[in-house]
Amino acid sequence: MSSLFYNKIVRVIISPFFIAVIILLANIYPTFNFPMATDEGIWNYVGHIWVHHGIPPYAGSIENKTPGIFYLYAISNLLFGVNFWFPRLLAILSVVATSAVIYLISKTLYNKLAGALAMFLFGAAMSWWALDAYSPSQTETFMVLFSTLAFFIIIRAQNSKEQKDGFLKIFIAGLLMGAAIAFKQVAVFSLAGLFFYYLNSRKNDGFKNIFYFSAVLGAGVIFATFLSITPLLLSGVGIWDYVSGAWLILLEEGGSRPSSFYERLLNFIRMGLSEIILFYPFIIIFFSSREVIKKLGVPFLGIVLWMFFDFLGVNVSGHYFKHQLRQLMPSMAIASGIAINIILSVVQSSYAKFYNLRALSEDEKTKYIVRALFVIMAVWLIFPNLSAAPSKAKNAEVEIVRHNREWGLFLKENTVSEDFIYIWGWHGNPIQAYSERRSPSRYFNSFYIRRPGVKEEAVDSIKARPPKFILLPAEMYLDGLSESDFTLNMDERSIPEELQEVVSQSYRYRFTGFIFDFYEFTPRDRQ
Repeated sequence: MSSLFYNKIVRVIISPFFIAVIILLANIYPTFNFPMATDEGIWNYVGHIWVHHGIPPYAGSIENKTPGIFYLYAISNLLFGVNFWFPRLLAILSVVATSAVIYLISKTLYNKLAGALAMFLFGAAMSWWALDAYSPSQTETFMVLFSTLAFFIIIRAQNSKEQKDGFLKIFIAGLLMGAAIAFKQVAVFSLAGLFFYYLNSRKNDGFKNIFYFSAVLGAGVIFATFLSITPLLLSGVGIWDYVSGAWLILLEEGGSRPSSFYERLLNFIRMGLSEIILFYPFIIIFFSSREVIKKLGVPFLGIVLWMFFDFLGVNVSGHYFKHQLRQLMPSMAIASGIAINIILSVVQSSYAKFYNLRALSEDEKTKYIVRALFVIMAVWLIFPNLSAAPSKAKNAEVEIVRHNREWGLFLKENTVSEDFIYIWGWHGNPIQAYSERRSPSRYFNSFYIRRPGVKEEAVDSIKARPPKFILLPAEMYLDGLSESDFTLNMDERSIPEELQEVVSQSYRYRFTGFIFDFYEFTPRDRQ
């Protein structure tokens, strides 16, 4: 084939538009026909009762997130009712947009090929089961869009010739980081990474300039945070409700998982021994090539600091949900894109030295790059989807949640809008969402039952506002849980005795719907 043909192939493959299409399709595929996931059920419920019942987050429903995800699901419910496809669509578009920003960052720091590679590596990795690709509308998806944009703006600010223009860009970067924090609190670690990235690139700046940078960046973050909580304040949510529900809750069980350093290390290793291992060789090469990278003017330490602080963000809660790894993907993709460039250069020079004793011609280089790119793309897209473990895990997850819509609609049809429904168990949140009925307690999610006083408050709420239906995990489901199961399932075992007493006194068993026993309220005079 002619060199012209290969050149055209290269131009197509490294075109950000071509890569964006691949990323779009790759991220649509895992979500296709996958039912509403647990987190999507939680946020649908919070959004629904806010929009249709005037019950805002934090004051009327407890979930340990900053408000960005609640706004998204409130808008989704307002436009389309209870659904998961609209947030997923926005999430997939966010992945594509983040990929494009990563392309621009890598192109600015290294070259166009590094940009194309980093863009593809990030976007393809976001389609992996190892990152919960079946449910892309996780808070991390939107968080990394804004945090990555903030890094890009800071990089642009470093090239500003006028101080006024530079400060404006720094303020915008602060706004973007504030938006990232509005989607998930661990973005504060990305903010720390951004801060030290900038300081590393301005080592010769005096204290005055560093102070100005910190003040302007902080002003942007604070202003964005104020904007993010304004709708809450207008809805009657108090400052303490927000601080307690979005931040202090992270210090308690449910918001975080107490564990030793050894336990955290083991959990991270378990989570990291998945498709993520595809990144590891490139990260090792990136670190081992630091002198080469520095000579090329690339901020090696800045990228490492970015990666380090996002690594801390992934580990801080101790929960180790797969989607938390999304926070690490931008910096890892950028480092890997640079590393692959270095590999290609080394291999090309080695080929010339040991085989032909001459430099590769441009045609040979082009052909080599085409083949290498095809191999990388094939491995990144195909290998993760051939793994048996994700298939088994996906089948198990689908089996648990695929009945949720059916049972949620049953509850909706057998109740009126003023009725309450209470569901005990992590997997019941989508049922609660589909039922479009309120929980009698703001602690509708049993995930937080270990917080001090929560069991008592939940039971008191049930006694004060008896639900039409109470759903409890079926015995056969609980019997199938082993002691090694995740803490979430252990919470499902801990059905309060007071709740069981209420059910035995005022409810009658109706039937078992897959993993839940359905109990219907029956007044004493009808028993």
